[in-house]
Amino acid sequence: MRGICFILLLALVLRLIWIHDPGYTADIEEFTVPWMRTAAHEGLGQVYERYEIVYPPASIALLGLVGKLSGSPAALGAITPVELFFLKLTNIFFDLLLAASLFRLGLSVAGQRVGLAGALLFALCPPFIFIGGWWGQIDGWFIFFMFISVWAIARNRTTAGWVALGIALAFKVQTTVILPLTALLTWRHAGLKRLAIGIVAFIAAFLLFAAPLFGDNPQTPLFRRISETARDFPYISAQGHNLWFALTPAARGRGLDIHSDLNATPLGISYRDAGLALLAAGYSGLLILLFIRRDRRLAFIGAAMAWLLFFMLPTRIHARFLLPALPFLVAAGFYARRWWWLFAGYSLTLFVNLLERAGPLSPWADWLTITPGISVANAWINVGMFVVAWVWLVQPAATDERPVNRWASLARWEKGFVTLWVAALLAGIGLVWWRGYETGKEIAAWSTGLPAALTSRLEAADPSQTLIVNWPRSVWSEARLFGLVPVTPPATFMPLPEEIAPEATWFQYTPWQEPSAWEIVYHGRSVTEDELRAAAERAQEVLAFRPQSRDFSTVLRHEPVTADPPCPVEFSGGICLVNAALDISNPAEWALDLTWYPVETPQPGLTVFVHGLAADGSLQVQADGLPGRGLSPFEAIARSGQALRETRFLPATEPLARVRIGLYDSVTGARLPVGCAPELECAADAVEIAP
Repeated sequence: MRGICFILLLALVLRLIWIHDPGYTADIEEFTVPWMRTAAHEGLGQVYERYEIVYPPASIALLGLVGKLSGSPAALGAITPVELFFLKLTNIFFDLLLAASLFRLGLSVAGQRVGLAGALLFALCPPFIFIGGWWGQIDGWFIFFMFISVWAIARNRTTAGWVALGIALAFKVQTTVILPLTALLTWRHAGLKRLAIGIVAFIAAFLLFAAPLFGDNPQTPLFRRISETARDFPYISAQGHNLWFALTPAARGRGLDIHSDLNATPLGISYRDAGLALLAAGYSGLLILLFIRRDRRLAFIGAAMAWLLFFMLPTRIHARFLLPALPFLVAAGFYARRWWWLFAGYSLTLFVNLLERAGPLSPWADWLTITPGISVANAWINVGMFVVAWVWLVQPAATDERPVNRWASLARWEKGFVTLWVAALLAGIGLVWWRGYETGKEIAAWSTGLPAALTSRLEAADPSQTLIVNWPRSVWSEARLFGLVPVTPPATFMPLPEEIAPEATWFQYTPWQEPSAWEIVYHGRSVTEDELRAAAERAQEVLAFRPQSRDFSTVLRHEPVTADPPCPVEFSGGICLVNAALDISNPAEWALDLTWYPVETPQPGLTVFVHGLAADGSLQVQADGLPGRGLSPFEAIARSGQALRETRFLPATEPLARVRIGLYDSVTGARLPVGCAPELECAADAVEIAP
């Protein structure tokens, strides 16, 4: 008893060393503090209503409790020392519970000395000390309940195991990583009836934590927000040192690595689909091995392998996703000591990964730098240990684990089940591969160099007067000619005016967000959407790629106006369509050049509609949207005293006879009345032109 008390005291002291440090402020100030204070003062429902949050309700409820205990102020701001103390103390508390649980498991499996050794290994684990004691993250909360779940399943206490798993899911959605494993172990060792009871208990445990939300606000978008977790980091790697980090140089940037859906592997399929295919194959292989061997003691090894698979093979992986594998590797070592070597190895590589991720915020940043070469080597070490883990799983040690039950020992229905499983797996991987191949073909269309006309146009552009907008899905090295930093498109590269950015900068529009959610960054400094619009308003010209083709085009141009131009087409509110010219020289698409001039300041939110009509008047194609693609609304043009020239494109996939042009209110949908010169063809709310 004294031994485990000493180990727990040691673990506590090691984690209290940095409890006063602000920790990873990028997470704490942006996410933790607003969620904690809102939950403490306004309730859980308001947290989900107000923030783009992907954490399930138990995490937010516990954060709210931390806020109440620490006397959190209602106003948002920097975290207080008392809040920081209580936040980190809850992380440390769950770490201590996990260390005590490992000791209890080791005591029952291999005796007191082995149990103490396992608890000591975990107490000294650098990543858990770093995360719980310094970083301020809340991963330990769900890891503890997930560990208890697997432990209960291994002891044939299936209902308790599923309840613990439901609680773990209520803390963090990544708990689903071991959900298939838990279902297989329950079915294989306890039967379908116990599995059904367990699933009901799992759902009930999760809903128990979600129930206060529904009473507080029935419209809380809880499940939608949680389901969108995977969209938040659509990169090849979110700085996790896994297989893709090791193989792909473009996946190693800090926030600038390329999008896994919109870039293809050398095999021609998208990175995301390649990762999903590998994960499906690896996880299915793990489940088949556990199905054949039918050894309950393999639950901990299976859980560790599930998390290693989840960390190593798919894209979009954060460094902390390796953390849950570590306590399961300690538990696996109670049955076969060699797994402790992998625990030690992954503890060190994850610590290096976390130090790189924390960067200048790390407490050792002044004297310790993780170079790119170290990071790549670290990723390859992870790959090597992953291969070793598979070898050990397939070839168990005769002294510590039961031999593999051979295929011949399976019943006929079991062989049939495995055969169908493999067939379904191959079919699923085939479908994923086909989808990835189709995506890869689409990506390849964007992988050509910049056209000569575009290069000359960009070289001639004056950065002080020109806003350069780039929309395609890949940008090659030619962009460097203009002092622009290539990032994964859809993206915009902007030499902003001097008062916004003194040097070349880059602008990224994240494709997984809504169109109104601009992400604009200048060397780590955010630029607001209003600043972007102001830059477009001041620029004399905006040059842009178009997503529909490789061609380069001028999307909009601000033209100085000394006197009111002739107004052949005038819409209600004083908006003149000065010119509308249709170019049909390209048989694949028509180009419509429009010049707008607001005589008065119009109502905000007016949208242009452009409809391509067949000879019988039926609608074939349309190119609706805000003027200047939203960068130059009419009210801004009116203030500047300039005319706006923009080009819109209509795919000529169907025979077109004429084009209809008009304006409508984006809120009400009502079209604006229009008056035309006698020589033009006008309806009550639109003007039509023919080639």
